[in-house]
Amino acid sequence: MEETKFPTTAPRRSSLKRQRLATLIVLGVVVVLAVAFALVWRFTSRIIVEYPNGDNVTDTDGTKYYAVQKDKVWVMINKHGDVCTTNADGLYETKDGTLVMIDPDDGTPTVVATVLKHGTEDTMLNASDGSYDILLYPMLEREDIQSIEVKNTKDHFTIERQSSGSFIVKGHPQAPVRDVMLSTLVVITGYTRTVARLDLSPENPDAEGFRQNGYAEYGLPQDPADAENYFVITTTGGVTHKVIIGNVILDDTGYYARYADREDVYVLSQMQESQFNSTLSGTLLCAREDYVTPTITATLGENYYFDVTDFTIYKTNSQTAGTDLSAYEKVVQFSYTPIELRKNTYYAHMPYEGQGKLKGYAINDSKADVCLMSLLDMIPTKTVKLYGDDGETDANLDDFIATYGVGFAIEFTLNTERAGADSNYKPVTKIPHQIWISPMITTEEGVDVYYMFNETYDMVVMMERRYVEFLEWNDYKWVEPGIFEANILYLKELDFVIKNGTSFGENEANAGLSGVTNASFDVSHVDENGNAANANSDVANIRIFYDYMQNGVSSGSNNPFTEITKFRYFYQTLQYSELSDAMPVGSEAQQEALKATTPDLEIRMVLEAGEGKIVEKVYRFYYYTANGDRGCYVTINNNGSFYMNQKRVDKIVSDLGRLLAPNTVIEPTAKN
Repeated sequence: MEETKFPTTAPRRSSLKRQRLATLIVLGVVVVLAVAFALVWRFTSRIIVEYPNGDNVTDTDGTKYYAVQKDKVWVMINKHGDVCTTNADGLYETKDGTLVMIDPDDGTPTVVATVLKHGTEDTMLNASDGSYDILLYPMLEREDIQSIEVKNTKDHFTIERQSSGSFIVKGHPQAPVRDVMLSTLVVITGYTRTVARLDLSPENPDAEGFRQNGYAEYGLPQDPADAENYFVITTTGGVTHKVIIGNVILDDTGYYARYADREDVYVLSQMQESQFNSTLSGTLLCAREDYVTPTITATLGENYYFDVTDFTIYKTNSQTAGTDLSAYEKVVQFSYTPIELRKNTYYAHMPYEGQGKLKGYAINDSKADVCLMSLLDMIPTKTVKLYGDDGETDANLDDFIATYGVGFAIEFTLNTERAGADSNYKPVTKIPHQIWISPMITTEEGVDVYYMFNETYDMVVMMERRYVEFLEWNDYKWVEPGIFEANILYLKELDFVIKNGTSFGENEANAGLSGVTNASFDVSHVDENGNAANANSDVANIRIFYDYMQNGVSSGSNNPFTEITKFRYFYQTLQYSELSDAMPVGSEAQQEALKATTPDLEIRMVLEAGEGKIVEKVYRFYYYTANGDRGCYVTINNNGSFYMNQKRVDKIVSDLGRLLAPNTVIEPTAKN
């Protein structure tokens, strides 16, 4: 009989069957554990969120909400185990808009706001005193708001959201919105906190006025469509709410209001004004101008306020002057030159170069800085008028002039960026400005103000006089009083013509030559070896040749002048000679008459400006006497309306005589 043989390994099918069975067992265990974990996670330390009246929180679809602890942190979940979303205040929200605060220590829930089951209002719990506010509709935060339309007897406008998330006054994208006004508007319309809901029932004796006069008793229209004062808030989801505003209540703490689709009358809180917020009336019963930050120039930092081109202040004595600025008087005109272009040149110390009638004068950089900082950093008192966005800027300018008059205009280009050395530091970003200013007026409160208009911003603003006093500065305020401002390093030629000649006798103590009517000095720069050098060489290494005319006799030409130190003292006499003030108002005819005569002293100065450029200045001095005062009318290149003390001009003439005479001493600060 043949012996039966058994296989040494199990058939493959039986092995797979056992593996599948083992896998199913493992999966079954995992599922059981997962369900158990989920149940534990969801319901361990579970607290049912409740209404104040003890009812469970349940949305309209039956969804209930629970507080659970996860990783030692209390959160709120729905019945599906999903963690609820939170708003900007950290409150959990249900699908129907109920707001819940979860105590972080023990998970105790507190309902902050919830939709009432019997109506469409909300209640908002004040956690500090346990009271509830009635809200006309669910609370809306800033990110929920698409637009807010405001209508009142003064104006009708809309504040709307842009794609960037910021808000503008509709139709005025260039007008910056005031943060305080916008924040208050969002609070008042997004969180319609009411003081009370009036009882208008027939049984209430306090409602007798309503029974007799209807809604007119509270300043509200019978038909909501006839409302004159209201706001309409639209959410980003397209939901709108219209609230009508009525009369102020007797103690001025609130306003009667009505939701457009309801018969109830409410009292909305007025709010107290502070530095952070306005009031209900100041926000909903105002004009659009109150929402606009008064702006007249580009907002600047301290890095480039000074970088202006053709800064010009115009003045007119005709309040009805037109828009042609060429007919206006130029009070001052100057431009800024970057330091990179002024290094190692005659202009190194002159950031602002005078133009127009002040060409040749150094603009007082301190005064220019004060003016520009005041102008470009100014905060006007308020926005007076915001023109419509119709593109009719010329018509708006005409309207401004017709309404407010015109006393001044300011025109300039602000340079906020410049190219590098390869492009010679030319302006890259340029912002043009043209500002029209009314004559000064005094308000009923006794404050001196100007009205100002810039077409770029299309608004009229009010500015207190104290912030724009530079409008009233005379020429003397704008210039450096030291008119011989150039460093001797840049001097090339210095010529004098004296009408009556020098007057000191040769034999008087420390007296100079008398009878000198003309004198010329040619200055060149040499190095330590006597070779020609540029103007930046040592000040002591200069070479001078001179000649002069005394009593009609020439000294001869190209005489070497060896008393270099003495010449430097004489040059200091010039530099210490300063303008005294502007010529008296109304002396224009006198000035023109003096220009037609021979000056008592004429000084011609030629200077190296750098990069091969030459600057020539001709100073003329005309003696005059007015009201017993002896002055000297001064011009540079026939420009200017200034005077210098006659004694100082006499000092220049006397020191010239001393410079030419031997054995004399020049004291630059002496009176004569």
